Amino acid sequence: FYSWEKGKSDPRDQPDAFATRLKEKPLVEMTADRLEFAGYKFAEGVPADYFATIAEGKFTISPGDYVLEVTTDDGCRVYLDDKLILTDAWKYQGPTAYKMDVRLGGAHRIRVEHFQIDGYATLKVNLRRK
Repeated sequence: FYSWEKGKSDPRDQPDAFATRLKEKPLVEMTADRLEFAGYKFAEGVPADYFATIAEGKFTISPGDYVLEVTTDDGCRVYLDDKLILTDAWKYQGPTAYKMDVRLGGAHRIRVEHFQIDGYATLKVNLRRK
C-alpha cells in the first residue's frame, strides 16, 4: 500500500507523479491469498483516503474459460500476463463490478493496481470457471 497526495500525484491526471510515488517504499506490505477488502480502512498503517494498492501474484490453472470479476471503489487496472485487461475503471466511482471473460491454462501472472480517493473503499478480485 502506498500513499499519494491530492493535487500533487493524483493517479487520474498526474500519472508520472503517481508512478513516482509507487517507486517509494510502501507504507504497508502484506501477503494474502486473495484480494478482498472493503470498508473505510484496508489495513493498519494504511490511510483511509488517498492511498494505492498494488498486488501481484502468480497462479497455475487448468485450461478453460473463466470469468475474472473485480469490484472496485475507486479506480482499478488489471494486467494479466503483462496485458492490460481492465481499462475503463481508472476513475472516481462508487463500488462498481466489472467482469472479463478470459481463456486460461497453465501458469499466469496477475497485477492489480487500485487507488482510493476518499470515503468507502472496495477492492475485490475473484476468478471463477465459466
